[in-house]
Amino acid sequence: MTIEVRNTNDVHENGVKALVYGDSGIGKTTLMSTSPKPLIVSCEAGLLSIANTNTPYIQIDADYENPEKSLQDIYDALEFAQESEEAMQYETISLDSITEVAQVMLFQLKVKYKDPRHSYPMLADEMGKLMRGFRDLKGKNVLVSAKSARMEDSDTGTVTYKPKMPGKELLFDIPYIFDQVLFMTSMPDEDGIEYRVLKTAKGYGFDAKDRSRTLQPIEEPDMGKIIAKVKAGVIV
Repeated sequence: MTIEVRNTNDVHENGVKALVYGDSGIGKTTLMSTSPKPLIVSCEAGLLSIANTNTPYIQIDADYENPEKSLQDIYDALEFAQESEEAMQYETISLDSITEVAQVMLFQLKVKYKDPRHSYPMLADEMGKLMRGFRDLKGKNVLVSAKSARMEDSDTGTVTYKPKMPGKELLFDIPYIFDQVLFMTSMPDEDGIEYRVLKTAKGYGFDAKDRSRTLQPIEEPDMGKIIAKVKAGVIV
Protein backbone atom coordinates (compact mmCIF):
# COMPACT_ATOMS: atom_id res chain seq x y z
CA MET A 1 0.00 0.00 0.00
CA THR A 2 1.27 3.45 -0.98
CA ILE A 3 0.19 6.51 0.97
CA GLU A 4 1.00 10.02 -0.24
CA VAL A 5 1.38 12.55 2.57
CA ARG A 6 0.84 16.12 1.41
CA ASN A 7 1.39 19.54 2.98
CA THR A 8 -1.36 22.14 3.35
CA ASN A 9 1.11 24.83 2.20
CA ASP A 10 0.62 23.43 -1.31
CA VAL A 11 -3.19 23.40 -1.29
CA HIS A 12 -3.58 26.56 -3.39
CA GLU A 13 -1.41 25.14 -6.16
CA ASN A 14 -4.65 23.54 -7.32
CA GLY A 15 -6.21 26.97 -7.83
CA VAL A 16 -8.78 29.21 -6.16
CA LYS A 17 -12.39 28.06 -6.54
CA ALA A 18 -15.01 30.79 -6.21
CA LEU A 19 -18.68 31.49 -6.84
CA VAL A 20 -19.76 35.11 -7.41
CA TYR A 21 -23.38 36.19 -7.56
CA GLY A 22 -25.21 39.46 -7.97
CA ASP A 23 -27.88 41.30 -9.93
CA SER A 24 -27.88 41.34 -13.72
CA GLY A 25 -25.68 44.17 -14.95
CA ILE A 26 -23.69 44.52 -11.73
CA GLY A 27 -20.47 43.51 -13.52
CA LYS A 28 -19.96 39.77 -12.96
CA THR A 29 -18.75 39.17 -16.52
CA THR A 30 -16.38 42.13 -16.30
CA LEU A 31 -15.11 40.69 -13.01
CA MET A 32 -14.26 37.42 -14.78
CA SER A 33 -12.07 39.28 -17.27
CA THR A 34 -9.90 40.50 -14.36
CA SER A 35 -8.83 36.94 -13.52
CA PRO A 36 -5.31 35.72 -14.37
CA LYS A 37 -5.22 34.47 -17.99
CA PRO A 38 -8.98 33.79 -18.16
CA LEU A 39 -11.04 31.61 -20.47
CA ILE A 40 -14.77 32.31 -20.17
CA VAL A 41 -17.35 29.63 -20.92
CA SER A 42 -20.26 31.93 -21.71
CA CYS A 43 -23.81 30.61 -21.45
CA GLU A 44 -25.35 34.05 -21.75
CA ALA A 45 -25.29 36.74 -24.42
CA GLY A 46 -23.61 39.23 -22.12
CA LEU A 47 -20.06 39.72 -23.36
CA LEU A 48 -20.52 43.23 -24.72
CA SER A 49 -19.21 44.65 -21.45
CA ILE A 50 -15.78 43.08 -22.09
CA ALA A 51 -15.71 43.53 -25.87
CA ASN A 52 -12.45 45.50 -25.72
CA THR A 53 -10.59 43.31 -23.21
CA ASN A 54 -9.26 40.71 -25.67
CA THR A 55 -10.62 37.91 -23.45
CA PRO A 56 -10.91 34.42 -25.01
CA TYR A 57 -14.24 32.64 -24.59
CA ILE A 58 -16.28 29.62 -25.58
CA GLN A 59 -19.88 30.42 -26.48
CA ILE A 60 -22.60 28.03 -25.28
CA ASP A 61 -26.02 28.78 -26.75
CA ALA A 62 -28.87 28.21 -24.29
CA ASP A 63 -31.13 26.39 -26.74
CA TYR A 64 -34.41 25.45 -25.07
CA GLU A 65 -35.58 23.72 -28.25
CA ASN A 66 -32.56 21.44 -28.06
CA PRO A 67 -31.39 21.48 -24.42
CA GLU A 68 -29.45 18.24 -24.81
CA LYS A 69 -27.11 19.94 -27.29
CA SER A 70 -26.61 22.94 -24.98
CA LEU A 71 -25.70 20.69 -22.06
CA GLN A 72 -23.42 18.54 -24.22
CA ASP A 73 -21.63 21.72 -25.32
CA ILE A 74 -21.03 22.59 -21.65
CA TYR A 75 -19.64 19.14 -20.90
CA ASP A 76 -17.46 19.40 -24.03
CA ALA A 77 -16.10 22.71 -22.70
CA LEU A 78 -15.36 21.02 -19.37
CA GLU A 79 -13.55 18.18 -21.15
CA PHE A 80 -11.58 20.75 -23.15
CA ALA A 81 -10.47 22.44 -19.92
CA GLN A 82 -9.60 19.08 -18.34
CA GLU A 83 -7.70 17.40 -21.14
CA SER A 84 -6.66 19.63 -24.04
CA GLU A 85 -3.14 20.97 -24.41
CA GLU A 86 -4.59 24.26 -25.65
CA ALA A 87 -6.30 24.82 -22.28
CA MET A 88 -2.93 24.73 -20.50
CA GLN A 89 -2.32 28.36 -21.46
CA TYR A 90 -5.26 29.53 -19.31
CA GLU A 91 -4.92 29.99 -15.55
CA THR A 92 -8.59 30.69 -14.83
CA ILE A 93 -11.66 28.94 -16.20
CA SER A 94 -14.88 30.92 -15.73
CA LEU A 95 -18.45 29.72 -16.21
CA ASP A 96 -21.03 32.44 -16.83
CA SER A 97 -23.57 31.62 -15.50
CA ILE A 98 -24.70 28.50 -13.65
CA THR A 99 -28.17 30.01 -13.25
CA GLU A 100 -28.66 29.72 -17.01
CA VAL A 101 -27.13 26.23 -17.11
CA ALA A 102 -29.47 25.03 -14.34
CA GLN A 103 -32.52 26.42 -16.09
CA VAL A 104 -31.64 24.64 -19.34
CA MET A 105 -30.99 21.41 -17.45
CA LEU A 106 -34.28 21.70 -15.55
CA PHE A 107 -36.15 22.24 -18.82
CA GLN A 108 -34.63 19.04 -20.19
CA LEU A 109 -35.49 17.07 -17.05
CA LYS A 110 -39.09 18.29 -17.01
CA VAL A 111 -39.52 16.95 -20.53
CA LYS A 112 -38.02 13.62 -19.48
CA TYR A 113 -39.76 13.35 -16.11
CA LYS A 114 -43.30 14.70 -16.14
CA ASP A 115 -43.46 14.59 -12.32
CA PRO A 116 -41.44 17.51 -10.86
CA ARG A 117 -40.76 15.40 -7.78
CA HIS A 118 -38.28 13.56 -10.00
CA SER A 119 -36.96 16.59 -11.90
CA TYR A 120 -35.67 18.69 -8.99
CA PRO A 121 -33.70 15.96 -7.15
CA MET A 122 -32.16 14.94 -10.48
CA LEU A 123 -31.30 18.57 -11.18
CA ALA A 124 -29.48 18.87 -7.86
CA ASP A 125 -27.52 15.67 -8.58
CA GLU A 126 -26.56 16.56 -12.15
CA MET A 127 -25.67 20.18 -11.40
CA GLY A 128 -23.64 19.05 -8.41
CA LYS A 129 -21.61 16.70 -10.63
CA LEU A 130 -21.09 19.40 -13.25
CA MET A 131 -20.00 22.04 -10.72
CA ARG A 132 -17.62 19.63 -9.02
CA GLY A 133 -16.17 18.83 -12.43
CA PHE A 134 -15.31 22.50 -12.95
CA ARG A 135 -14.22 23.00 -9.35
CA ASP A 136 -11.83 20.07 -9.50
CA LEU A 137 -9.94 21.28 -12.59
CA LYS A 138 -6.34 20.66 -11.56
CA GLY A 139 -4.07 23.65 -11.34
CA LYS A 140 -6.78 26.07 -12.47
CA ASN A 141 -8.54 28.91 -10.76
CA VAL A 142 -12.27 28.45 -11.27
CA LEU A 143 -14.75 31.31 -11.12
CA VAL A 144 -18.45 30.57 -11.53
CA SER A 145 -21.13 33.25 -11.70
CA ALA A 146 -24.80 33.18 -10.76
CA LYS A 147 -27.61 35.68 -10.78
CA SER A 148 -28.93 36.76 -7.40
CA ALA A 149 -32.37 35.90 -6.05
CA ARG A 150 -34.26 38.22 -3.73
CA MET A 151 -35.97 36.11 -1.06
CA GLU A 152 -38.46 37.55 1.40
CA ASP A 153 -39.63 35.82 4.57
CA SER A 154 -43.43 35.90 4.52
CA ASP A 155 -43.63 36.08 8.32
CA THR A 156 -40.96 38.66 9.15
CA GLY A 157 -40.59 40.50 5.85
CA THR A 158 -36.81 39.98 6.04
CA VAL A 159 -35.15 40.14 2.62
CA THR A 160 -32.13 37.96 1.85
CA TYR A 161 -30.08 37.69 -1.34
CA LYS A 162 -28.77 34.28 -2.41
CA PRO A 163 -27.43 32.72 -5.63
CA LYS A 164 -30.39 32.17 -7.95
CA MET A 165 -31.03 28.46 -8.52
CA PRO A 166 -34.16 26.50 -9.43
CA GLY A 167 -35.14 24.14 -6.63
CA LYS A 168 -34.42 24.30 -2.90
CA GLU A 169 -31.91 21.43 -2.94
CA LEU A 170 -29.74 23.08 -5.57
CA LEU A 171 -29.99 26.47 -3.87
CA PHE A 172 -28.72 24.87 -0.66
CA ASP A 173 -25.99 22.65 -2.17
CA ILE A 174 -24.18 24.81 -4.73
CA PRO A 175 -22.55 27.36 -2.34
CA TYR A 176 -20.94 24.54 -0.34
CA ILE A 177 -19.00 23.36 -3.39
CA PHE A 178 -16.82 26.48 -3.50
CA ASP A 179 -14.22 27.87 -1.08
CA GLN A 180 -15.23 31.46 -1.73
CA VAL A 181 -18.79 32.72 -2.20
CA LEU A 182 -18.70 36.38 -3.15
CA PHE A 183 -21.69 38.72 -3.24
CA MET A 184 -21.22 41.46 -5.83
CA THR A 185 -23.17 44.60 -5.13
CA SER A 186 -22.80 48.38 -4.95
CA MET A 187 -22.31 50.80 -2.07
CA PRO A 188 -22.37 54.60 -1.81
CA ASP A 189 -19.16 56.46 -1.06
CA GLU A 190 -18.94 59.59 1.11
CA ASP A 191 -20.36 61.67 -1.74
CA GLY A 192 -23.25 59.27 -2.34
CA ILE A 193 -21.76 57.91 -5.56
CA GLU A 194 -22.32 54.16 -6.01
CA TYR A 195 -19.31 51.92 -6.55
CA ARG A 196 -19.09 48.15 -6.96
CA VAL A 197 -17.72 45.83 -4.29
CA LEU A 198 -17.37 42.17 -3.40
CA LYS A 199 -18.66 41.12 0.00
CA THR A 200 -16.78 38.08 1.26
CA ALA A 201 -18.34 37.42 4.68
CA LYS A 202 -21.96 36.67 5.50
CA GLY A 203 -23.89 39.71 6.60
CA TYR A 204 -27.40 40.89 7.24
CA GLY A 205 -29.43 40.13 4.12
CA PHE A 206 -26.89 38.19 2.06
CA ASP A 207 -24.78 35.02 2.03
CA ALA A 208 -21.00 35.03 1.48
CA LYS A 209 -17.97 33.16 2.78
CA ASP A 210 -14.19 32.94 2.56
CA ARG A 211 -12.72 29.64 3.74
CA SER A 212 -9.19 30.99 3.32
CA ARG A 213 -9.84 33.73 5.92
CA THR A 214 -7.47 36.00 4.01
CA LEU A 215 -9.96 38.45 2.50
CA GLN A 216 -11.36 41.61 3.99
CA PRO A 217 -15.18 41.66 4.47
CA ILE A 218 -15.38 44.09 1.55
CA GLU A 219 -12.99 43.76 -1.39
CA GLU A 220 -12.37 45.58 -4.66
CA PRO A 221 -13.96 43.69 -7.62
CA ASP A 222 -10.66 42.49 -9.06
CA MET A 223 -10.21 38.71 -9.23
CA GLY A 224 -6.51 39.02 -9.95
CA LYS A 225 -6.03 40.67 -6.55
CA ILE A 226 -8.48 38.33 -4.81
CA ILE A 227 -6.74 35.21 -6.15
CA ALA A 228 -3.31 36.58 -5.24
CA LYS A 229 -4.45 37.23 -1.65
CA VAL A 230 -5.96 33.77 -1.23
CA LYS A 231 -2.90 32.03 -2.66
CA ALA A 232 -0.58 34.08 -0.47
CA GLY A 233 -2.55 32.98 2.59
CA VAL A 234 -1.96 36.31 4.32
CA ILE A 235 -4.57 38.86 5.32
CA VAL A 236 -3.86 42.07 3.41
